[in-house]
Amino acid sequence: MMLVDLANRSPMSSPAGRTRALRRIGALHAIEALIRSQSPAYRLAERRTFSSRLSTL
Repeated sequence: MMLVDLANRSPMSSPAGRTRALRRIGALHAIEALIRSQSPAYRLAERRTFSSRLSTL
């Protein structure tokens, strides 16, 4: 089996999969913009909280 064959079976190979991935990336960027000026500990906690919710997007 070739690497290309494996990639074509990936959930990201479909347009819907790419759309979901881009939504998640956009959400992560939005979170980063909101927490940018906060303390490192606060940013870590917020990243963990919000990123766990992204699995539903």
